[in-house]
Amino acid sequence: MMDEELDDVKKMNQMVLYAKCATIRDKQLIENKEIEKQRRDEELQKDMMMEVERLKAVKFYDDKIKAASQIQRQGALVIIDQIKDRNAKRIKEEELKINEQASMKKMMEDMDIEERRQNDLKLQKAASVRKEVELANKESINSKRQKKIADRELDKQIIEYNRLKVEREEELIKEQKFKII
Repeated sequence: MMDEELDDVKKMNQMVLYAKCATIRDKQLIENKEIEKQRRDEELQKDMMMEVERLKAVKFYDDKIKAASQIQRQGALVIIDQIKDRNAKRIKEEELKINEQASMKKMMEDMDIEERRQNDLKLQKAASVRKEVELANKESINSKRQKKIADRELDKQIIEYNRLKVEREEELIKEQKFKII
């Protein structure tokens, strides 16, 4: 007890208490740094997940556009084949008409009637094919518009997220400055 009353002992006890406080404060600072690092790691992981999702959406829309384009190309090839077939058929029919014209006038009149009917059908088919192509084009334009709108919305969300992230980081820096002060 008497030793406790000595100035040197008091000074020593004061230094021990200060060392304990400084140790606790250092542990708290280390803990705060670890918590901040974990938070940053989590946010980075969230950012990476959002970027992966965005890339998946972009790939999905690109694949969708490619598929629509492929369907259009196939449709165009079918139409071209049909036109070639019809042209070849028309040429053969004309040759037969020329060869049989002199001897089979009656048959020619029947064939003319039949040919008119076929031409009407061809025109109707061509009109329906044109309508299908126009419809496919409209759908393609709509899907491109929707993709652009979706991309704009995603960009807005990313910008807002980054803005909020910067604000949170600034607030954290301010809080850390106040803790240090």
